[in-house]
Amino acid sequence: MKARVNNYIRQLQQLYEGGSWQGESYLEKLKAVDEQVAFAQPVSGNHSVAEILWHVIFWRTIILRRIGSKIEFSEKTKEEQNFLSPESLKKKGWGNLVDEFNQSQKELINLLESQNDVFLDNKYQDNNFDYLLEGIIHHDVYHLGQIGLVISILKNKSKK
Repeated sequence: MKARVNNYIRQLQQLYEGGSWQGESYLEKLKAVDEQVAFAQPVSGNHSVAEILWHVIFWRTIILRRIGSKIEFSEKTKEEQNFLSPESLKKKGWGNLVDEFNQSQKELINLLESQNDVFLDNKYQDNNFDYLLEGIIHHDVYHLGQIGLVISILKNKSKK
């Protein structure tokens, strides 16, 4: 049986491509972002779209590793990689960040398509994969809204 897994796949696809209840998708938001907007901070010291997108990629990568039983994570990794510096993200380039995000989507969907509902009850540390997948979807929704807000602030600043 794959009803629960398929539900997570649907939610991830809708957040990525469109059709979600909130009416926005990552593809829609990101196609409106160019290099200049991607790295601009809405307010000095606040995260840019590029920083937020990297953060989303980082946590998707953690979920992929946990589901794939590749536990290569430590608190040091979190401290160093959770939010990369604007300078290191600029070196990566906006196009590469978007490509990494797109790849994380493909990998997550492919991995979930190979699973059934029984896997969702498997434990990872103190939680099961059901809990972790629900969490990453909530995380993605939150940061999609945050990206929208940053874009809106930057557009309003440029009108002044």
